[in-house]
Amino acid sequence: MTAFYNKQINKTSLRGIYGYKFPIMIKLAIRHFKRHSFFTSINVAGLAVGFAVCLLISLFLAKELSYDHFHTNADRIYRLSMRIKGGDYHVHWARQNTDWINQLPQEIPEIETLIRFQDFYPRNVKVGDNTFKQEFAYTTDAEVFSVFDFELLQGNPATALEKPQSVVLTQATAKKYFGNQTAMGQSISLISQYGSEKTDYQVTGIMKDLPENTHLPVNMLTSFRSPEDRQGWAYNYLLLKNSGDLPAVTAQIPTYVQQHNPNPEGPEFTFPLQPLKDIHLQSNLAREIIPNGSMTTVYIFLGVGIFILIMTTINFINLNAAHGLSRVREVGVRKILGASPLSLQGYFIFEAILLSVLSASLALLLVIISADWLTDLLSVSSPGTKVILGLYLVSILVGIAAGFYPALMLTAQKVVMAMKNMVSARHSRGIWQPKYVFVAVQFMLCIVLISGSLITRSQFTFLIDKNLGLDKNQVLAITGIPEAVKFDYLLFKQQLEQLTSIEGVSGTMEVPSREIRDLGPIYAEGNYEDPDQAPNMDIQIVDDAFIDLMAVELIAGRNFRDKSHLVDKEAMRADPFAHLTNQPREYILNETAMRQAGWQTPEEALGKQFAWSIGEIQLQKGPIVGIVKDYHQESLRNTIDPTVLVQEPYWIGNILVKISGNNIRESVASIESLWQQQYPEYPMEFAFIDDLYNQLYQTEKAQLELIYFFTGMALVIAFLGLFGLISYILKAREKELAIRRILGADYKNMIQQVSYHMLWLILIGSALAIPLTWLGMEHWLTNFAYRIDINPIFFIPSILVILTILTTTVGLHLRKILRRNPAAILRAE
Repeated sequence: MTAFYNKQINKTSLRGIYGYKFPIMIKLAIRHFKRHSFFTSINVAGLAVGFAVCLLISLFLAKELSYDHFHTNADRIYRLSMRIKGGDYHVHWARQNTDWINQLPQEIPEIETLIRFQDFYPRNVKVGDNTFKQEFAYTTDAEVFSVFDFELLQGNPATALEKPQSVVLTQATAKKYFGNQTAMGQSISLISQYGSEKTDYQVTGIMKDLPENTHLPVNMLTSFRSPEDRQGWAYNYLLLKNSGDLPAVTAQIPTYVQQHNPNPEGPEFTFPLQPLKDIHLQSNLAREIIPNGSMTTVYIFLGVGIFILIMTTINFINLNAAHGLSRVREVGVRKILGASPLSLQGYFIFEAILLSVLSASLALLLVIISADWLTDLLSVSSPGTKVILGLYLVSILVGIAAGFYPALMLTAQKVVMAMKNMVSARHSRGIWQPKYVFVAVQFMLCIVLISGSLITRSQFTFLIDKNLGLDKNQVLAITGIPEAVKFDYLLFKQQLEQLTSIEGVSGTMEVPSREIRDLGPIYAEGNYEDPDQAPNMDIQIVDDAFIDLMAVELIAGRNFRDKSHLVDKEAMRADPFAHLTNQPREYILNETAMRQAGWQTPEEALGKQFAWSIGEIQLQKGPIVGIVKDYHQESLRNTIDPTVLVQEPYWIGNILVKISGNNIRESVASIESLWQQQYPEYPMEFAFIDDLYNQLYQTEKAQLELIYFFTGMALVIAFLGLFGLISYILKAREKELAIRRILGADYKNMIQQVSYHMLWLILIGSALAIPLTWLGMEHWLTNFAYRIDINPIFFIPSILVILTILTTTVGLHLRKILRRNPAAILRAE
């Protein structure tokens, strides 16, 4: 070693070697890495894994926080929501059906434009002989391109939607309809819900496909056929003249509502404004366009990322410190040759930074290679320039932090001690030293991650396995049926029932698994006879087959009678309002509705007169004929709502088909074939009920998979950290252990001696981790109306895992030491 340094002295000054000559510093570092390839590999691998996980989380968070930022006017665009309050009725909608809201720009000067997105239901499209069901197709205003950054690749944004019956398609939609042919100028037909009307639209623009990070996906935009068409339910967006005009607009809207509300004595209307950039993470209203994200998810993954980064840094520090013990004599030689403590510290920090940057590069390579897998797991793309620069900046900071502690420890050694390859005692004893504090924090983070993942898994399993009060297995839902099918429902139902694999057919307004948002005040004989004082309840439209088909428990009374022979389709089609208000009614309530209506037992409720209304539609009074056991119509995040079951063919929007036997594929094919024979103009949309219920928890499932992955990575990092720390401790106590062995200490006794401090660290880490995890998971579980209870059992596996890692690592290191001759260890200097 001395010869090597003398050779370097002949080439340049000592100051150059240890201080400021970077080429030589890099050469020395690379030579050291090669000489200690095993240590370098472990260090780089652990750091690269940590950086890769943090990079993945960064990409996910960057996407979640970037929703709708690509719109140039994003800071001036606000979505107009609608909140309705009346009695105990309270619902906050993402859309409105109040047409008088269209005049806002004319009466509030701070509003530049109002853009409507209506006709948002899937559109039935015919192109040549092909039919399509197109989602995210809207009728909108011609000024939409001046408000939103919907980039037209072909066509004029100022005139594309100016004329009636114009349509703009995205690139993907145009390719789906026309293949490689030119779409501009072509004609497509939109089929009405009744199936009796086809309207031809001319393609006047091709729009660039929107990025995924938007709450407002668009595949097709059509123009209004006339100004009178700008009415009904719509998602409305306001473009303010200046980004600072929000307070002024918010202050004027209540006055505007008072002036224009046609029913001021009715429910209270308010119209909160939502910033465009906040909708994805901070909005969970009724009838969102697509399911939004959550700031809770952002905070969870941000916390996990910080945990992993801290653990990675701790490991890097411990591994560098452990390896530094083998370099004590090297430091002594350098000091003898004239190196100052400051220059030595600089070199060791530079070496750590070099390793850290190398690990960051490997992490980046791993992420890029795994791009396809990452897209499925996190829906993220490859990292951009800013993310890459951020990664390298973090790696430099981690390198400085990781290099500083070992550098300070090594350069503080006296030359005599260093030349004897000995470390001062103050650097190897005491539970409150930095290395032990680091490991205690690492234990705490591991316990938090493992326990959190176990609690998340238990809640997810609870959601999937909980008895919903209905049978969701092998029930096919034909969703969003058009008006033409609805009016032929009874005939189509009879045809379906003739198929050999079909056990039953029913119709509903809302498919089980989806929220019911149609609710209104009730009439309950003897309890609530004034609608203004009555509670509001959900309504679920069903037919007489629903209760048996879905195995809903009828706890009192009877089912609906079959009234299909009384349905007058022509009268229903000609005057829906008269049909809805004049039909005789029977009602079935769930238990929650029964209690809220003022009856404590089914016997009290049966036979009483009941009615339900919404707006101007007031259903006829009729007897309560049955009470069903509460069942979960929607997500277990929500409590069971009071629900009124009513027969009403006009409001049926979905068909449920119970399939028997195991040949599901053949049965579905038979249903599709029958549909195509009867309704060739309409594609059939369907899904199985159990899949729809499972989809309610896709967010939790994805989070669980990611937490498992990140927890596994954390355990790998923890193992490497323990490896480094135990190497560090055993290297410092090598002679002590040799003496103990000579004096008769056995393998078990030596493990206890070495693990003593570690057990205290696990105890301290557990004491910190358990309450932290408990509080955090309790907060997360408040999102669910039905949830598990946290108990201490969830924390036992995490502590056992940490103990297993500890004993395994200590055992492996001790076996390595025990293979050496104690005399050789004591003679070594």
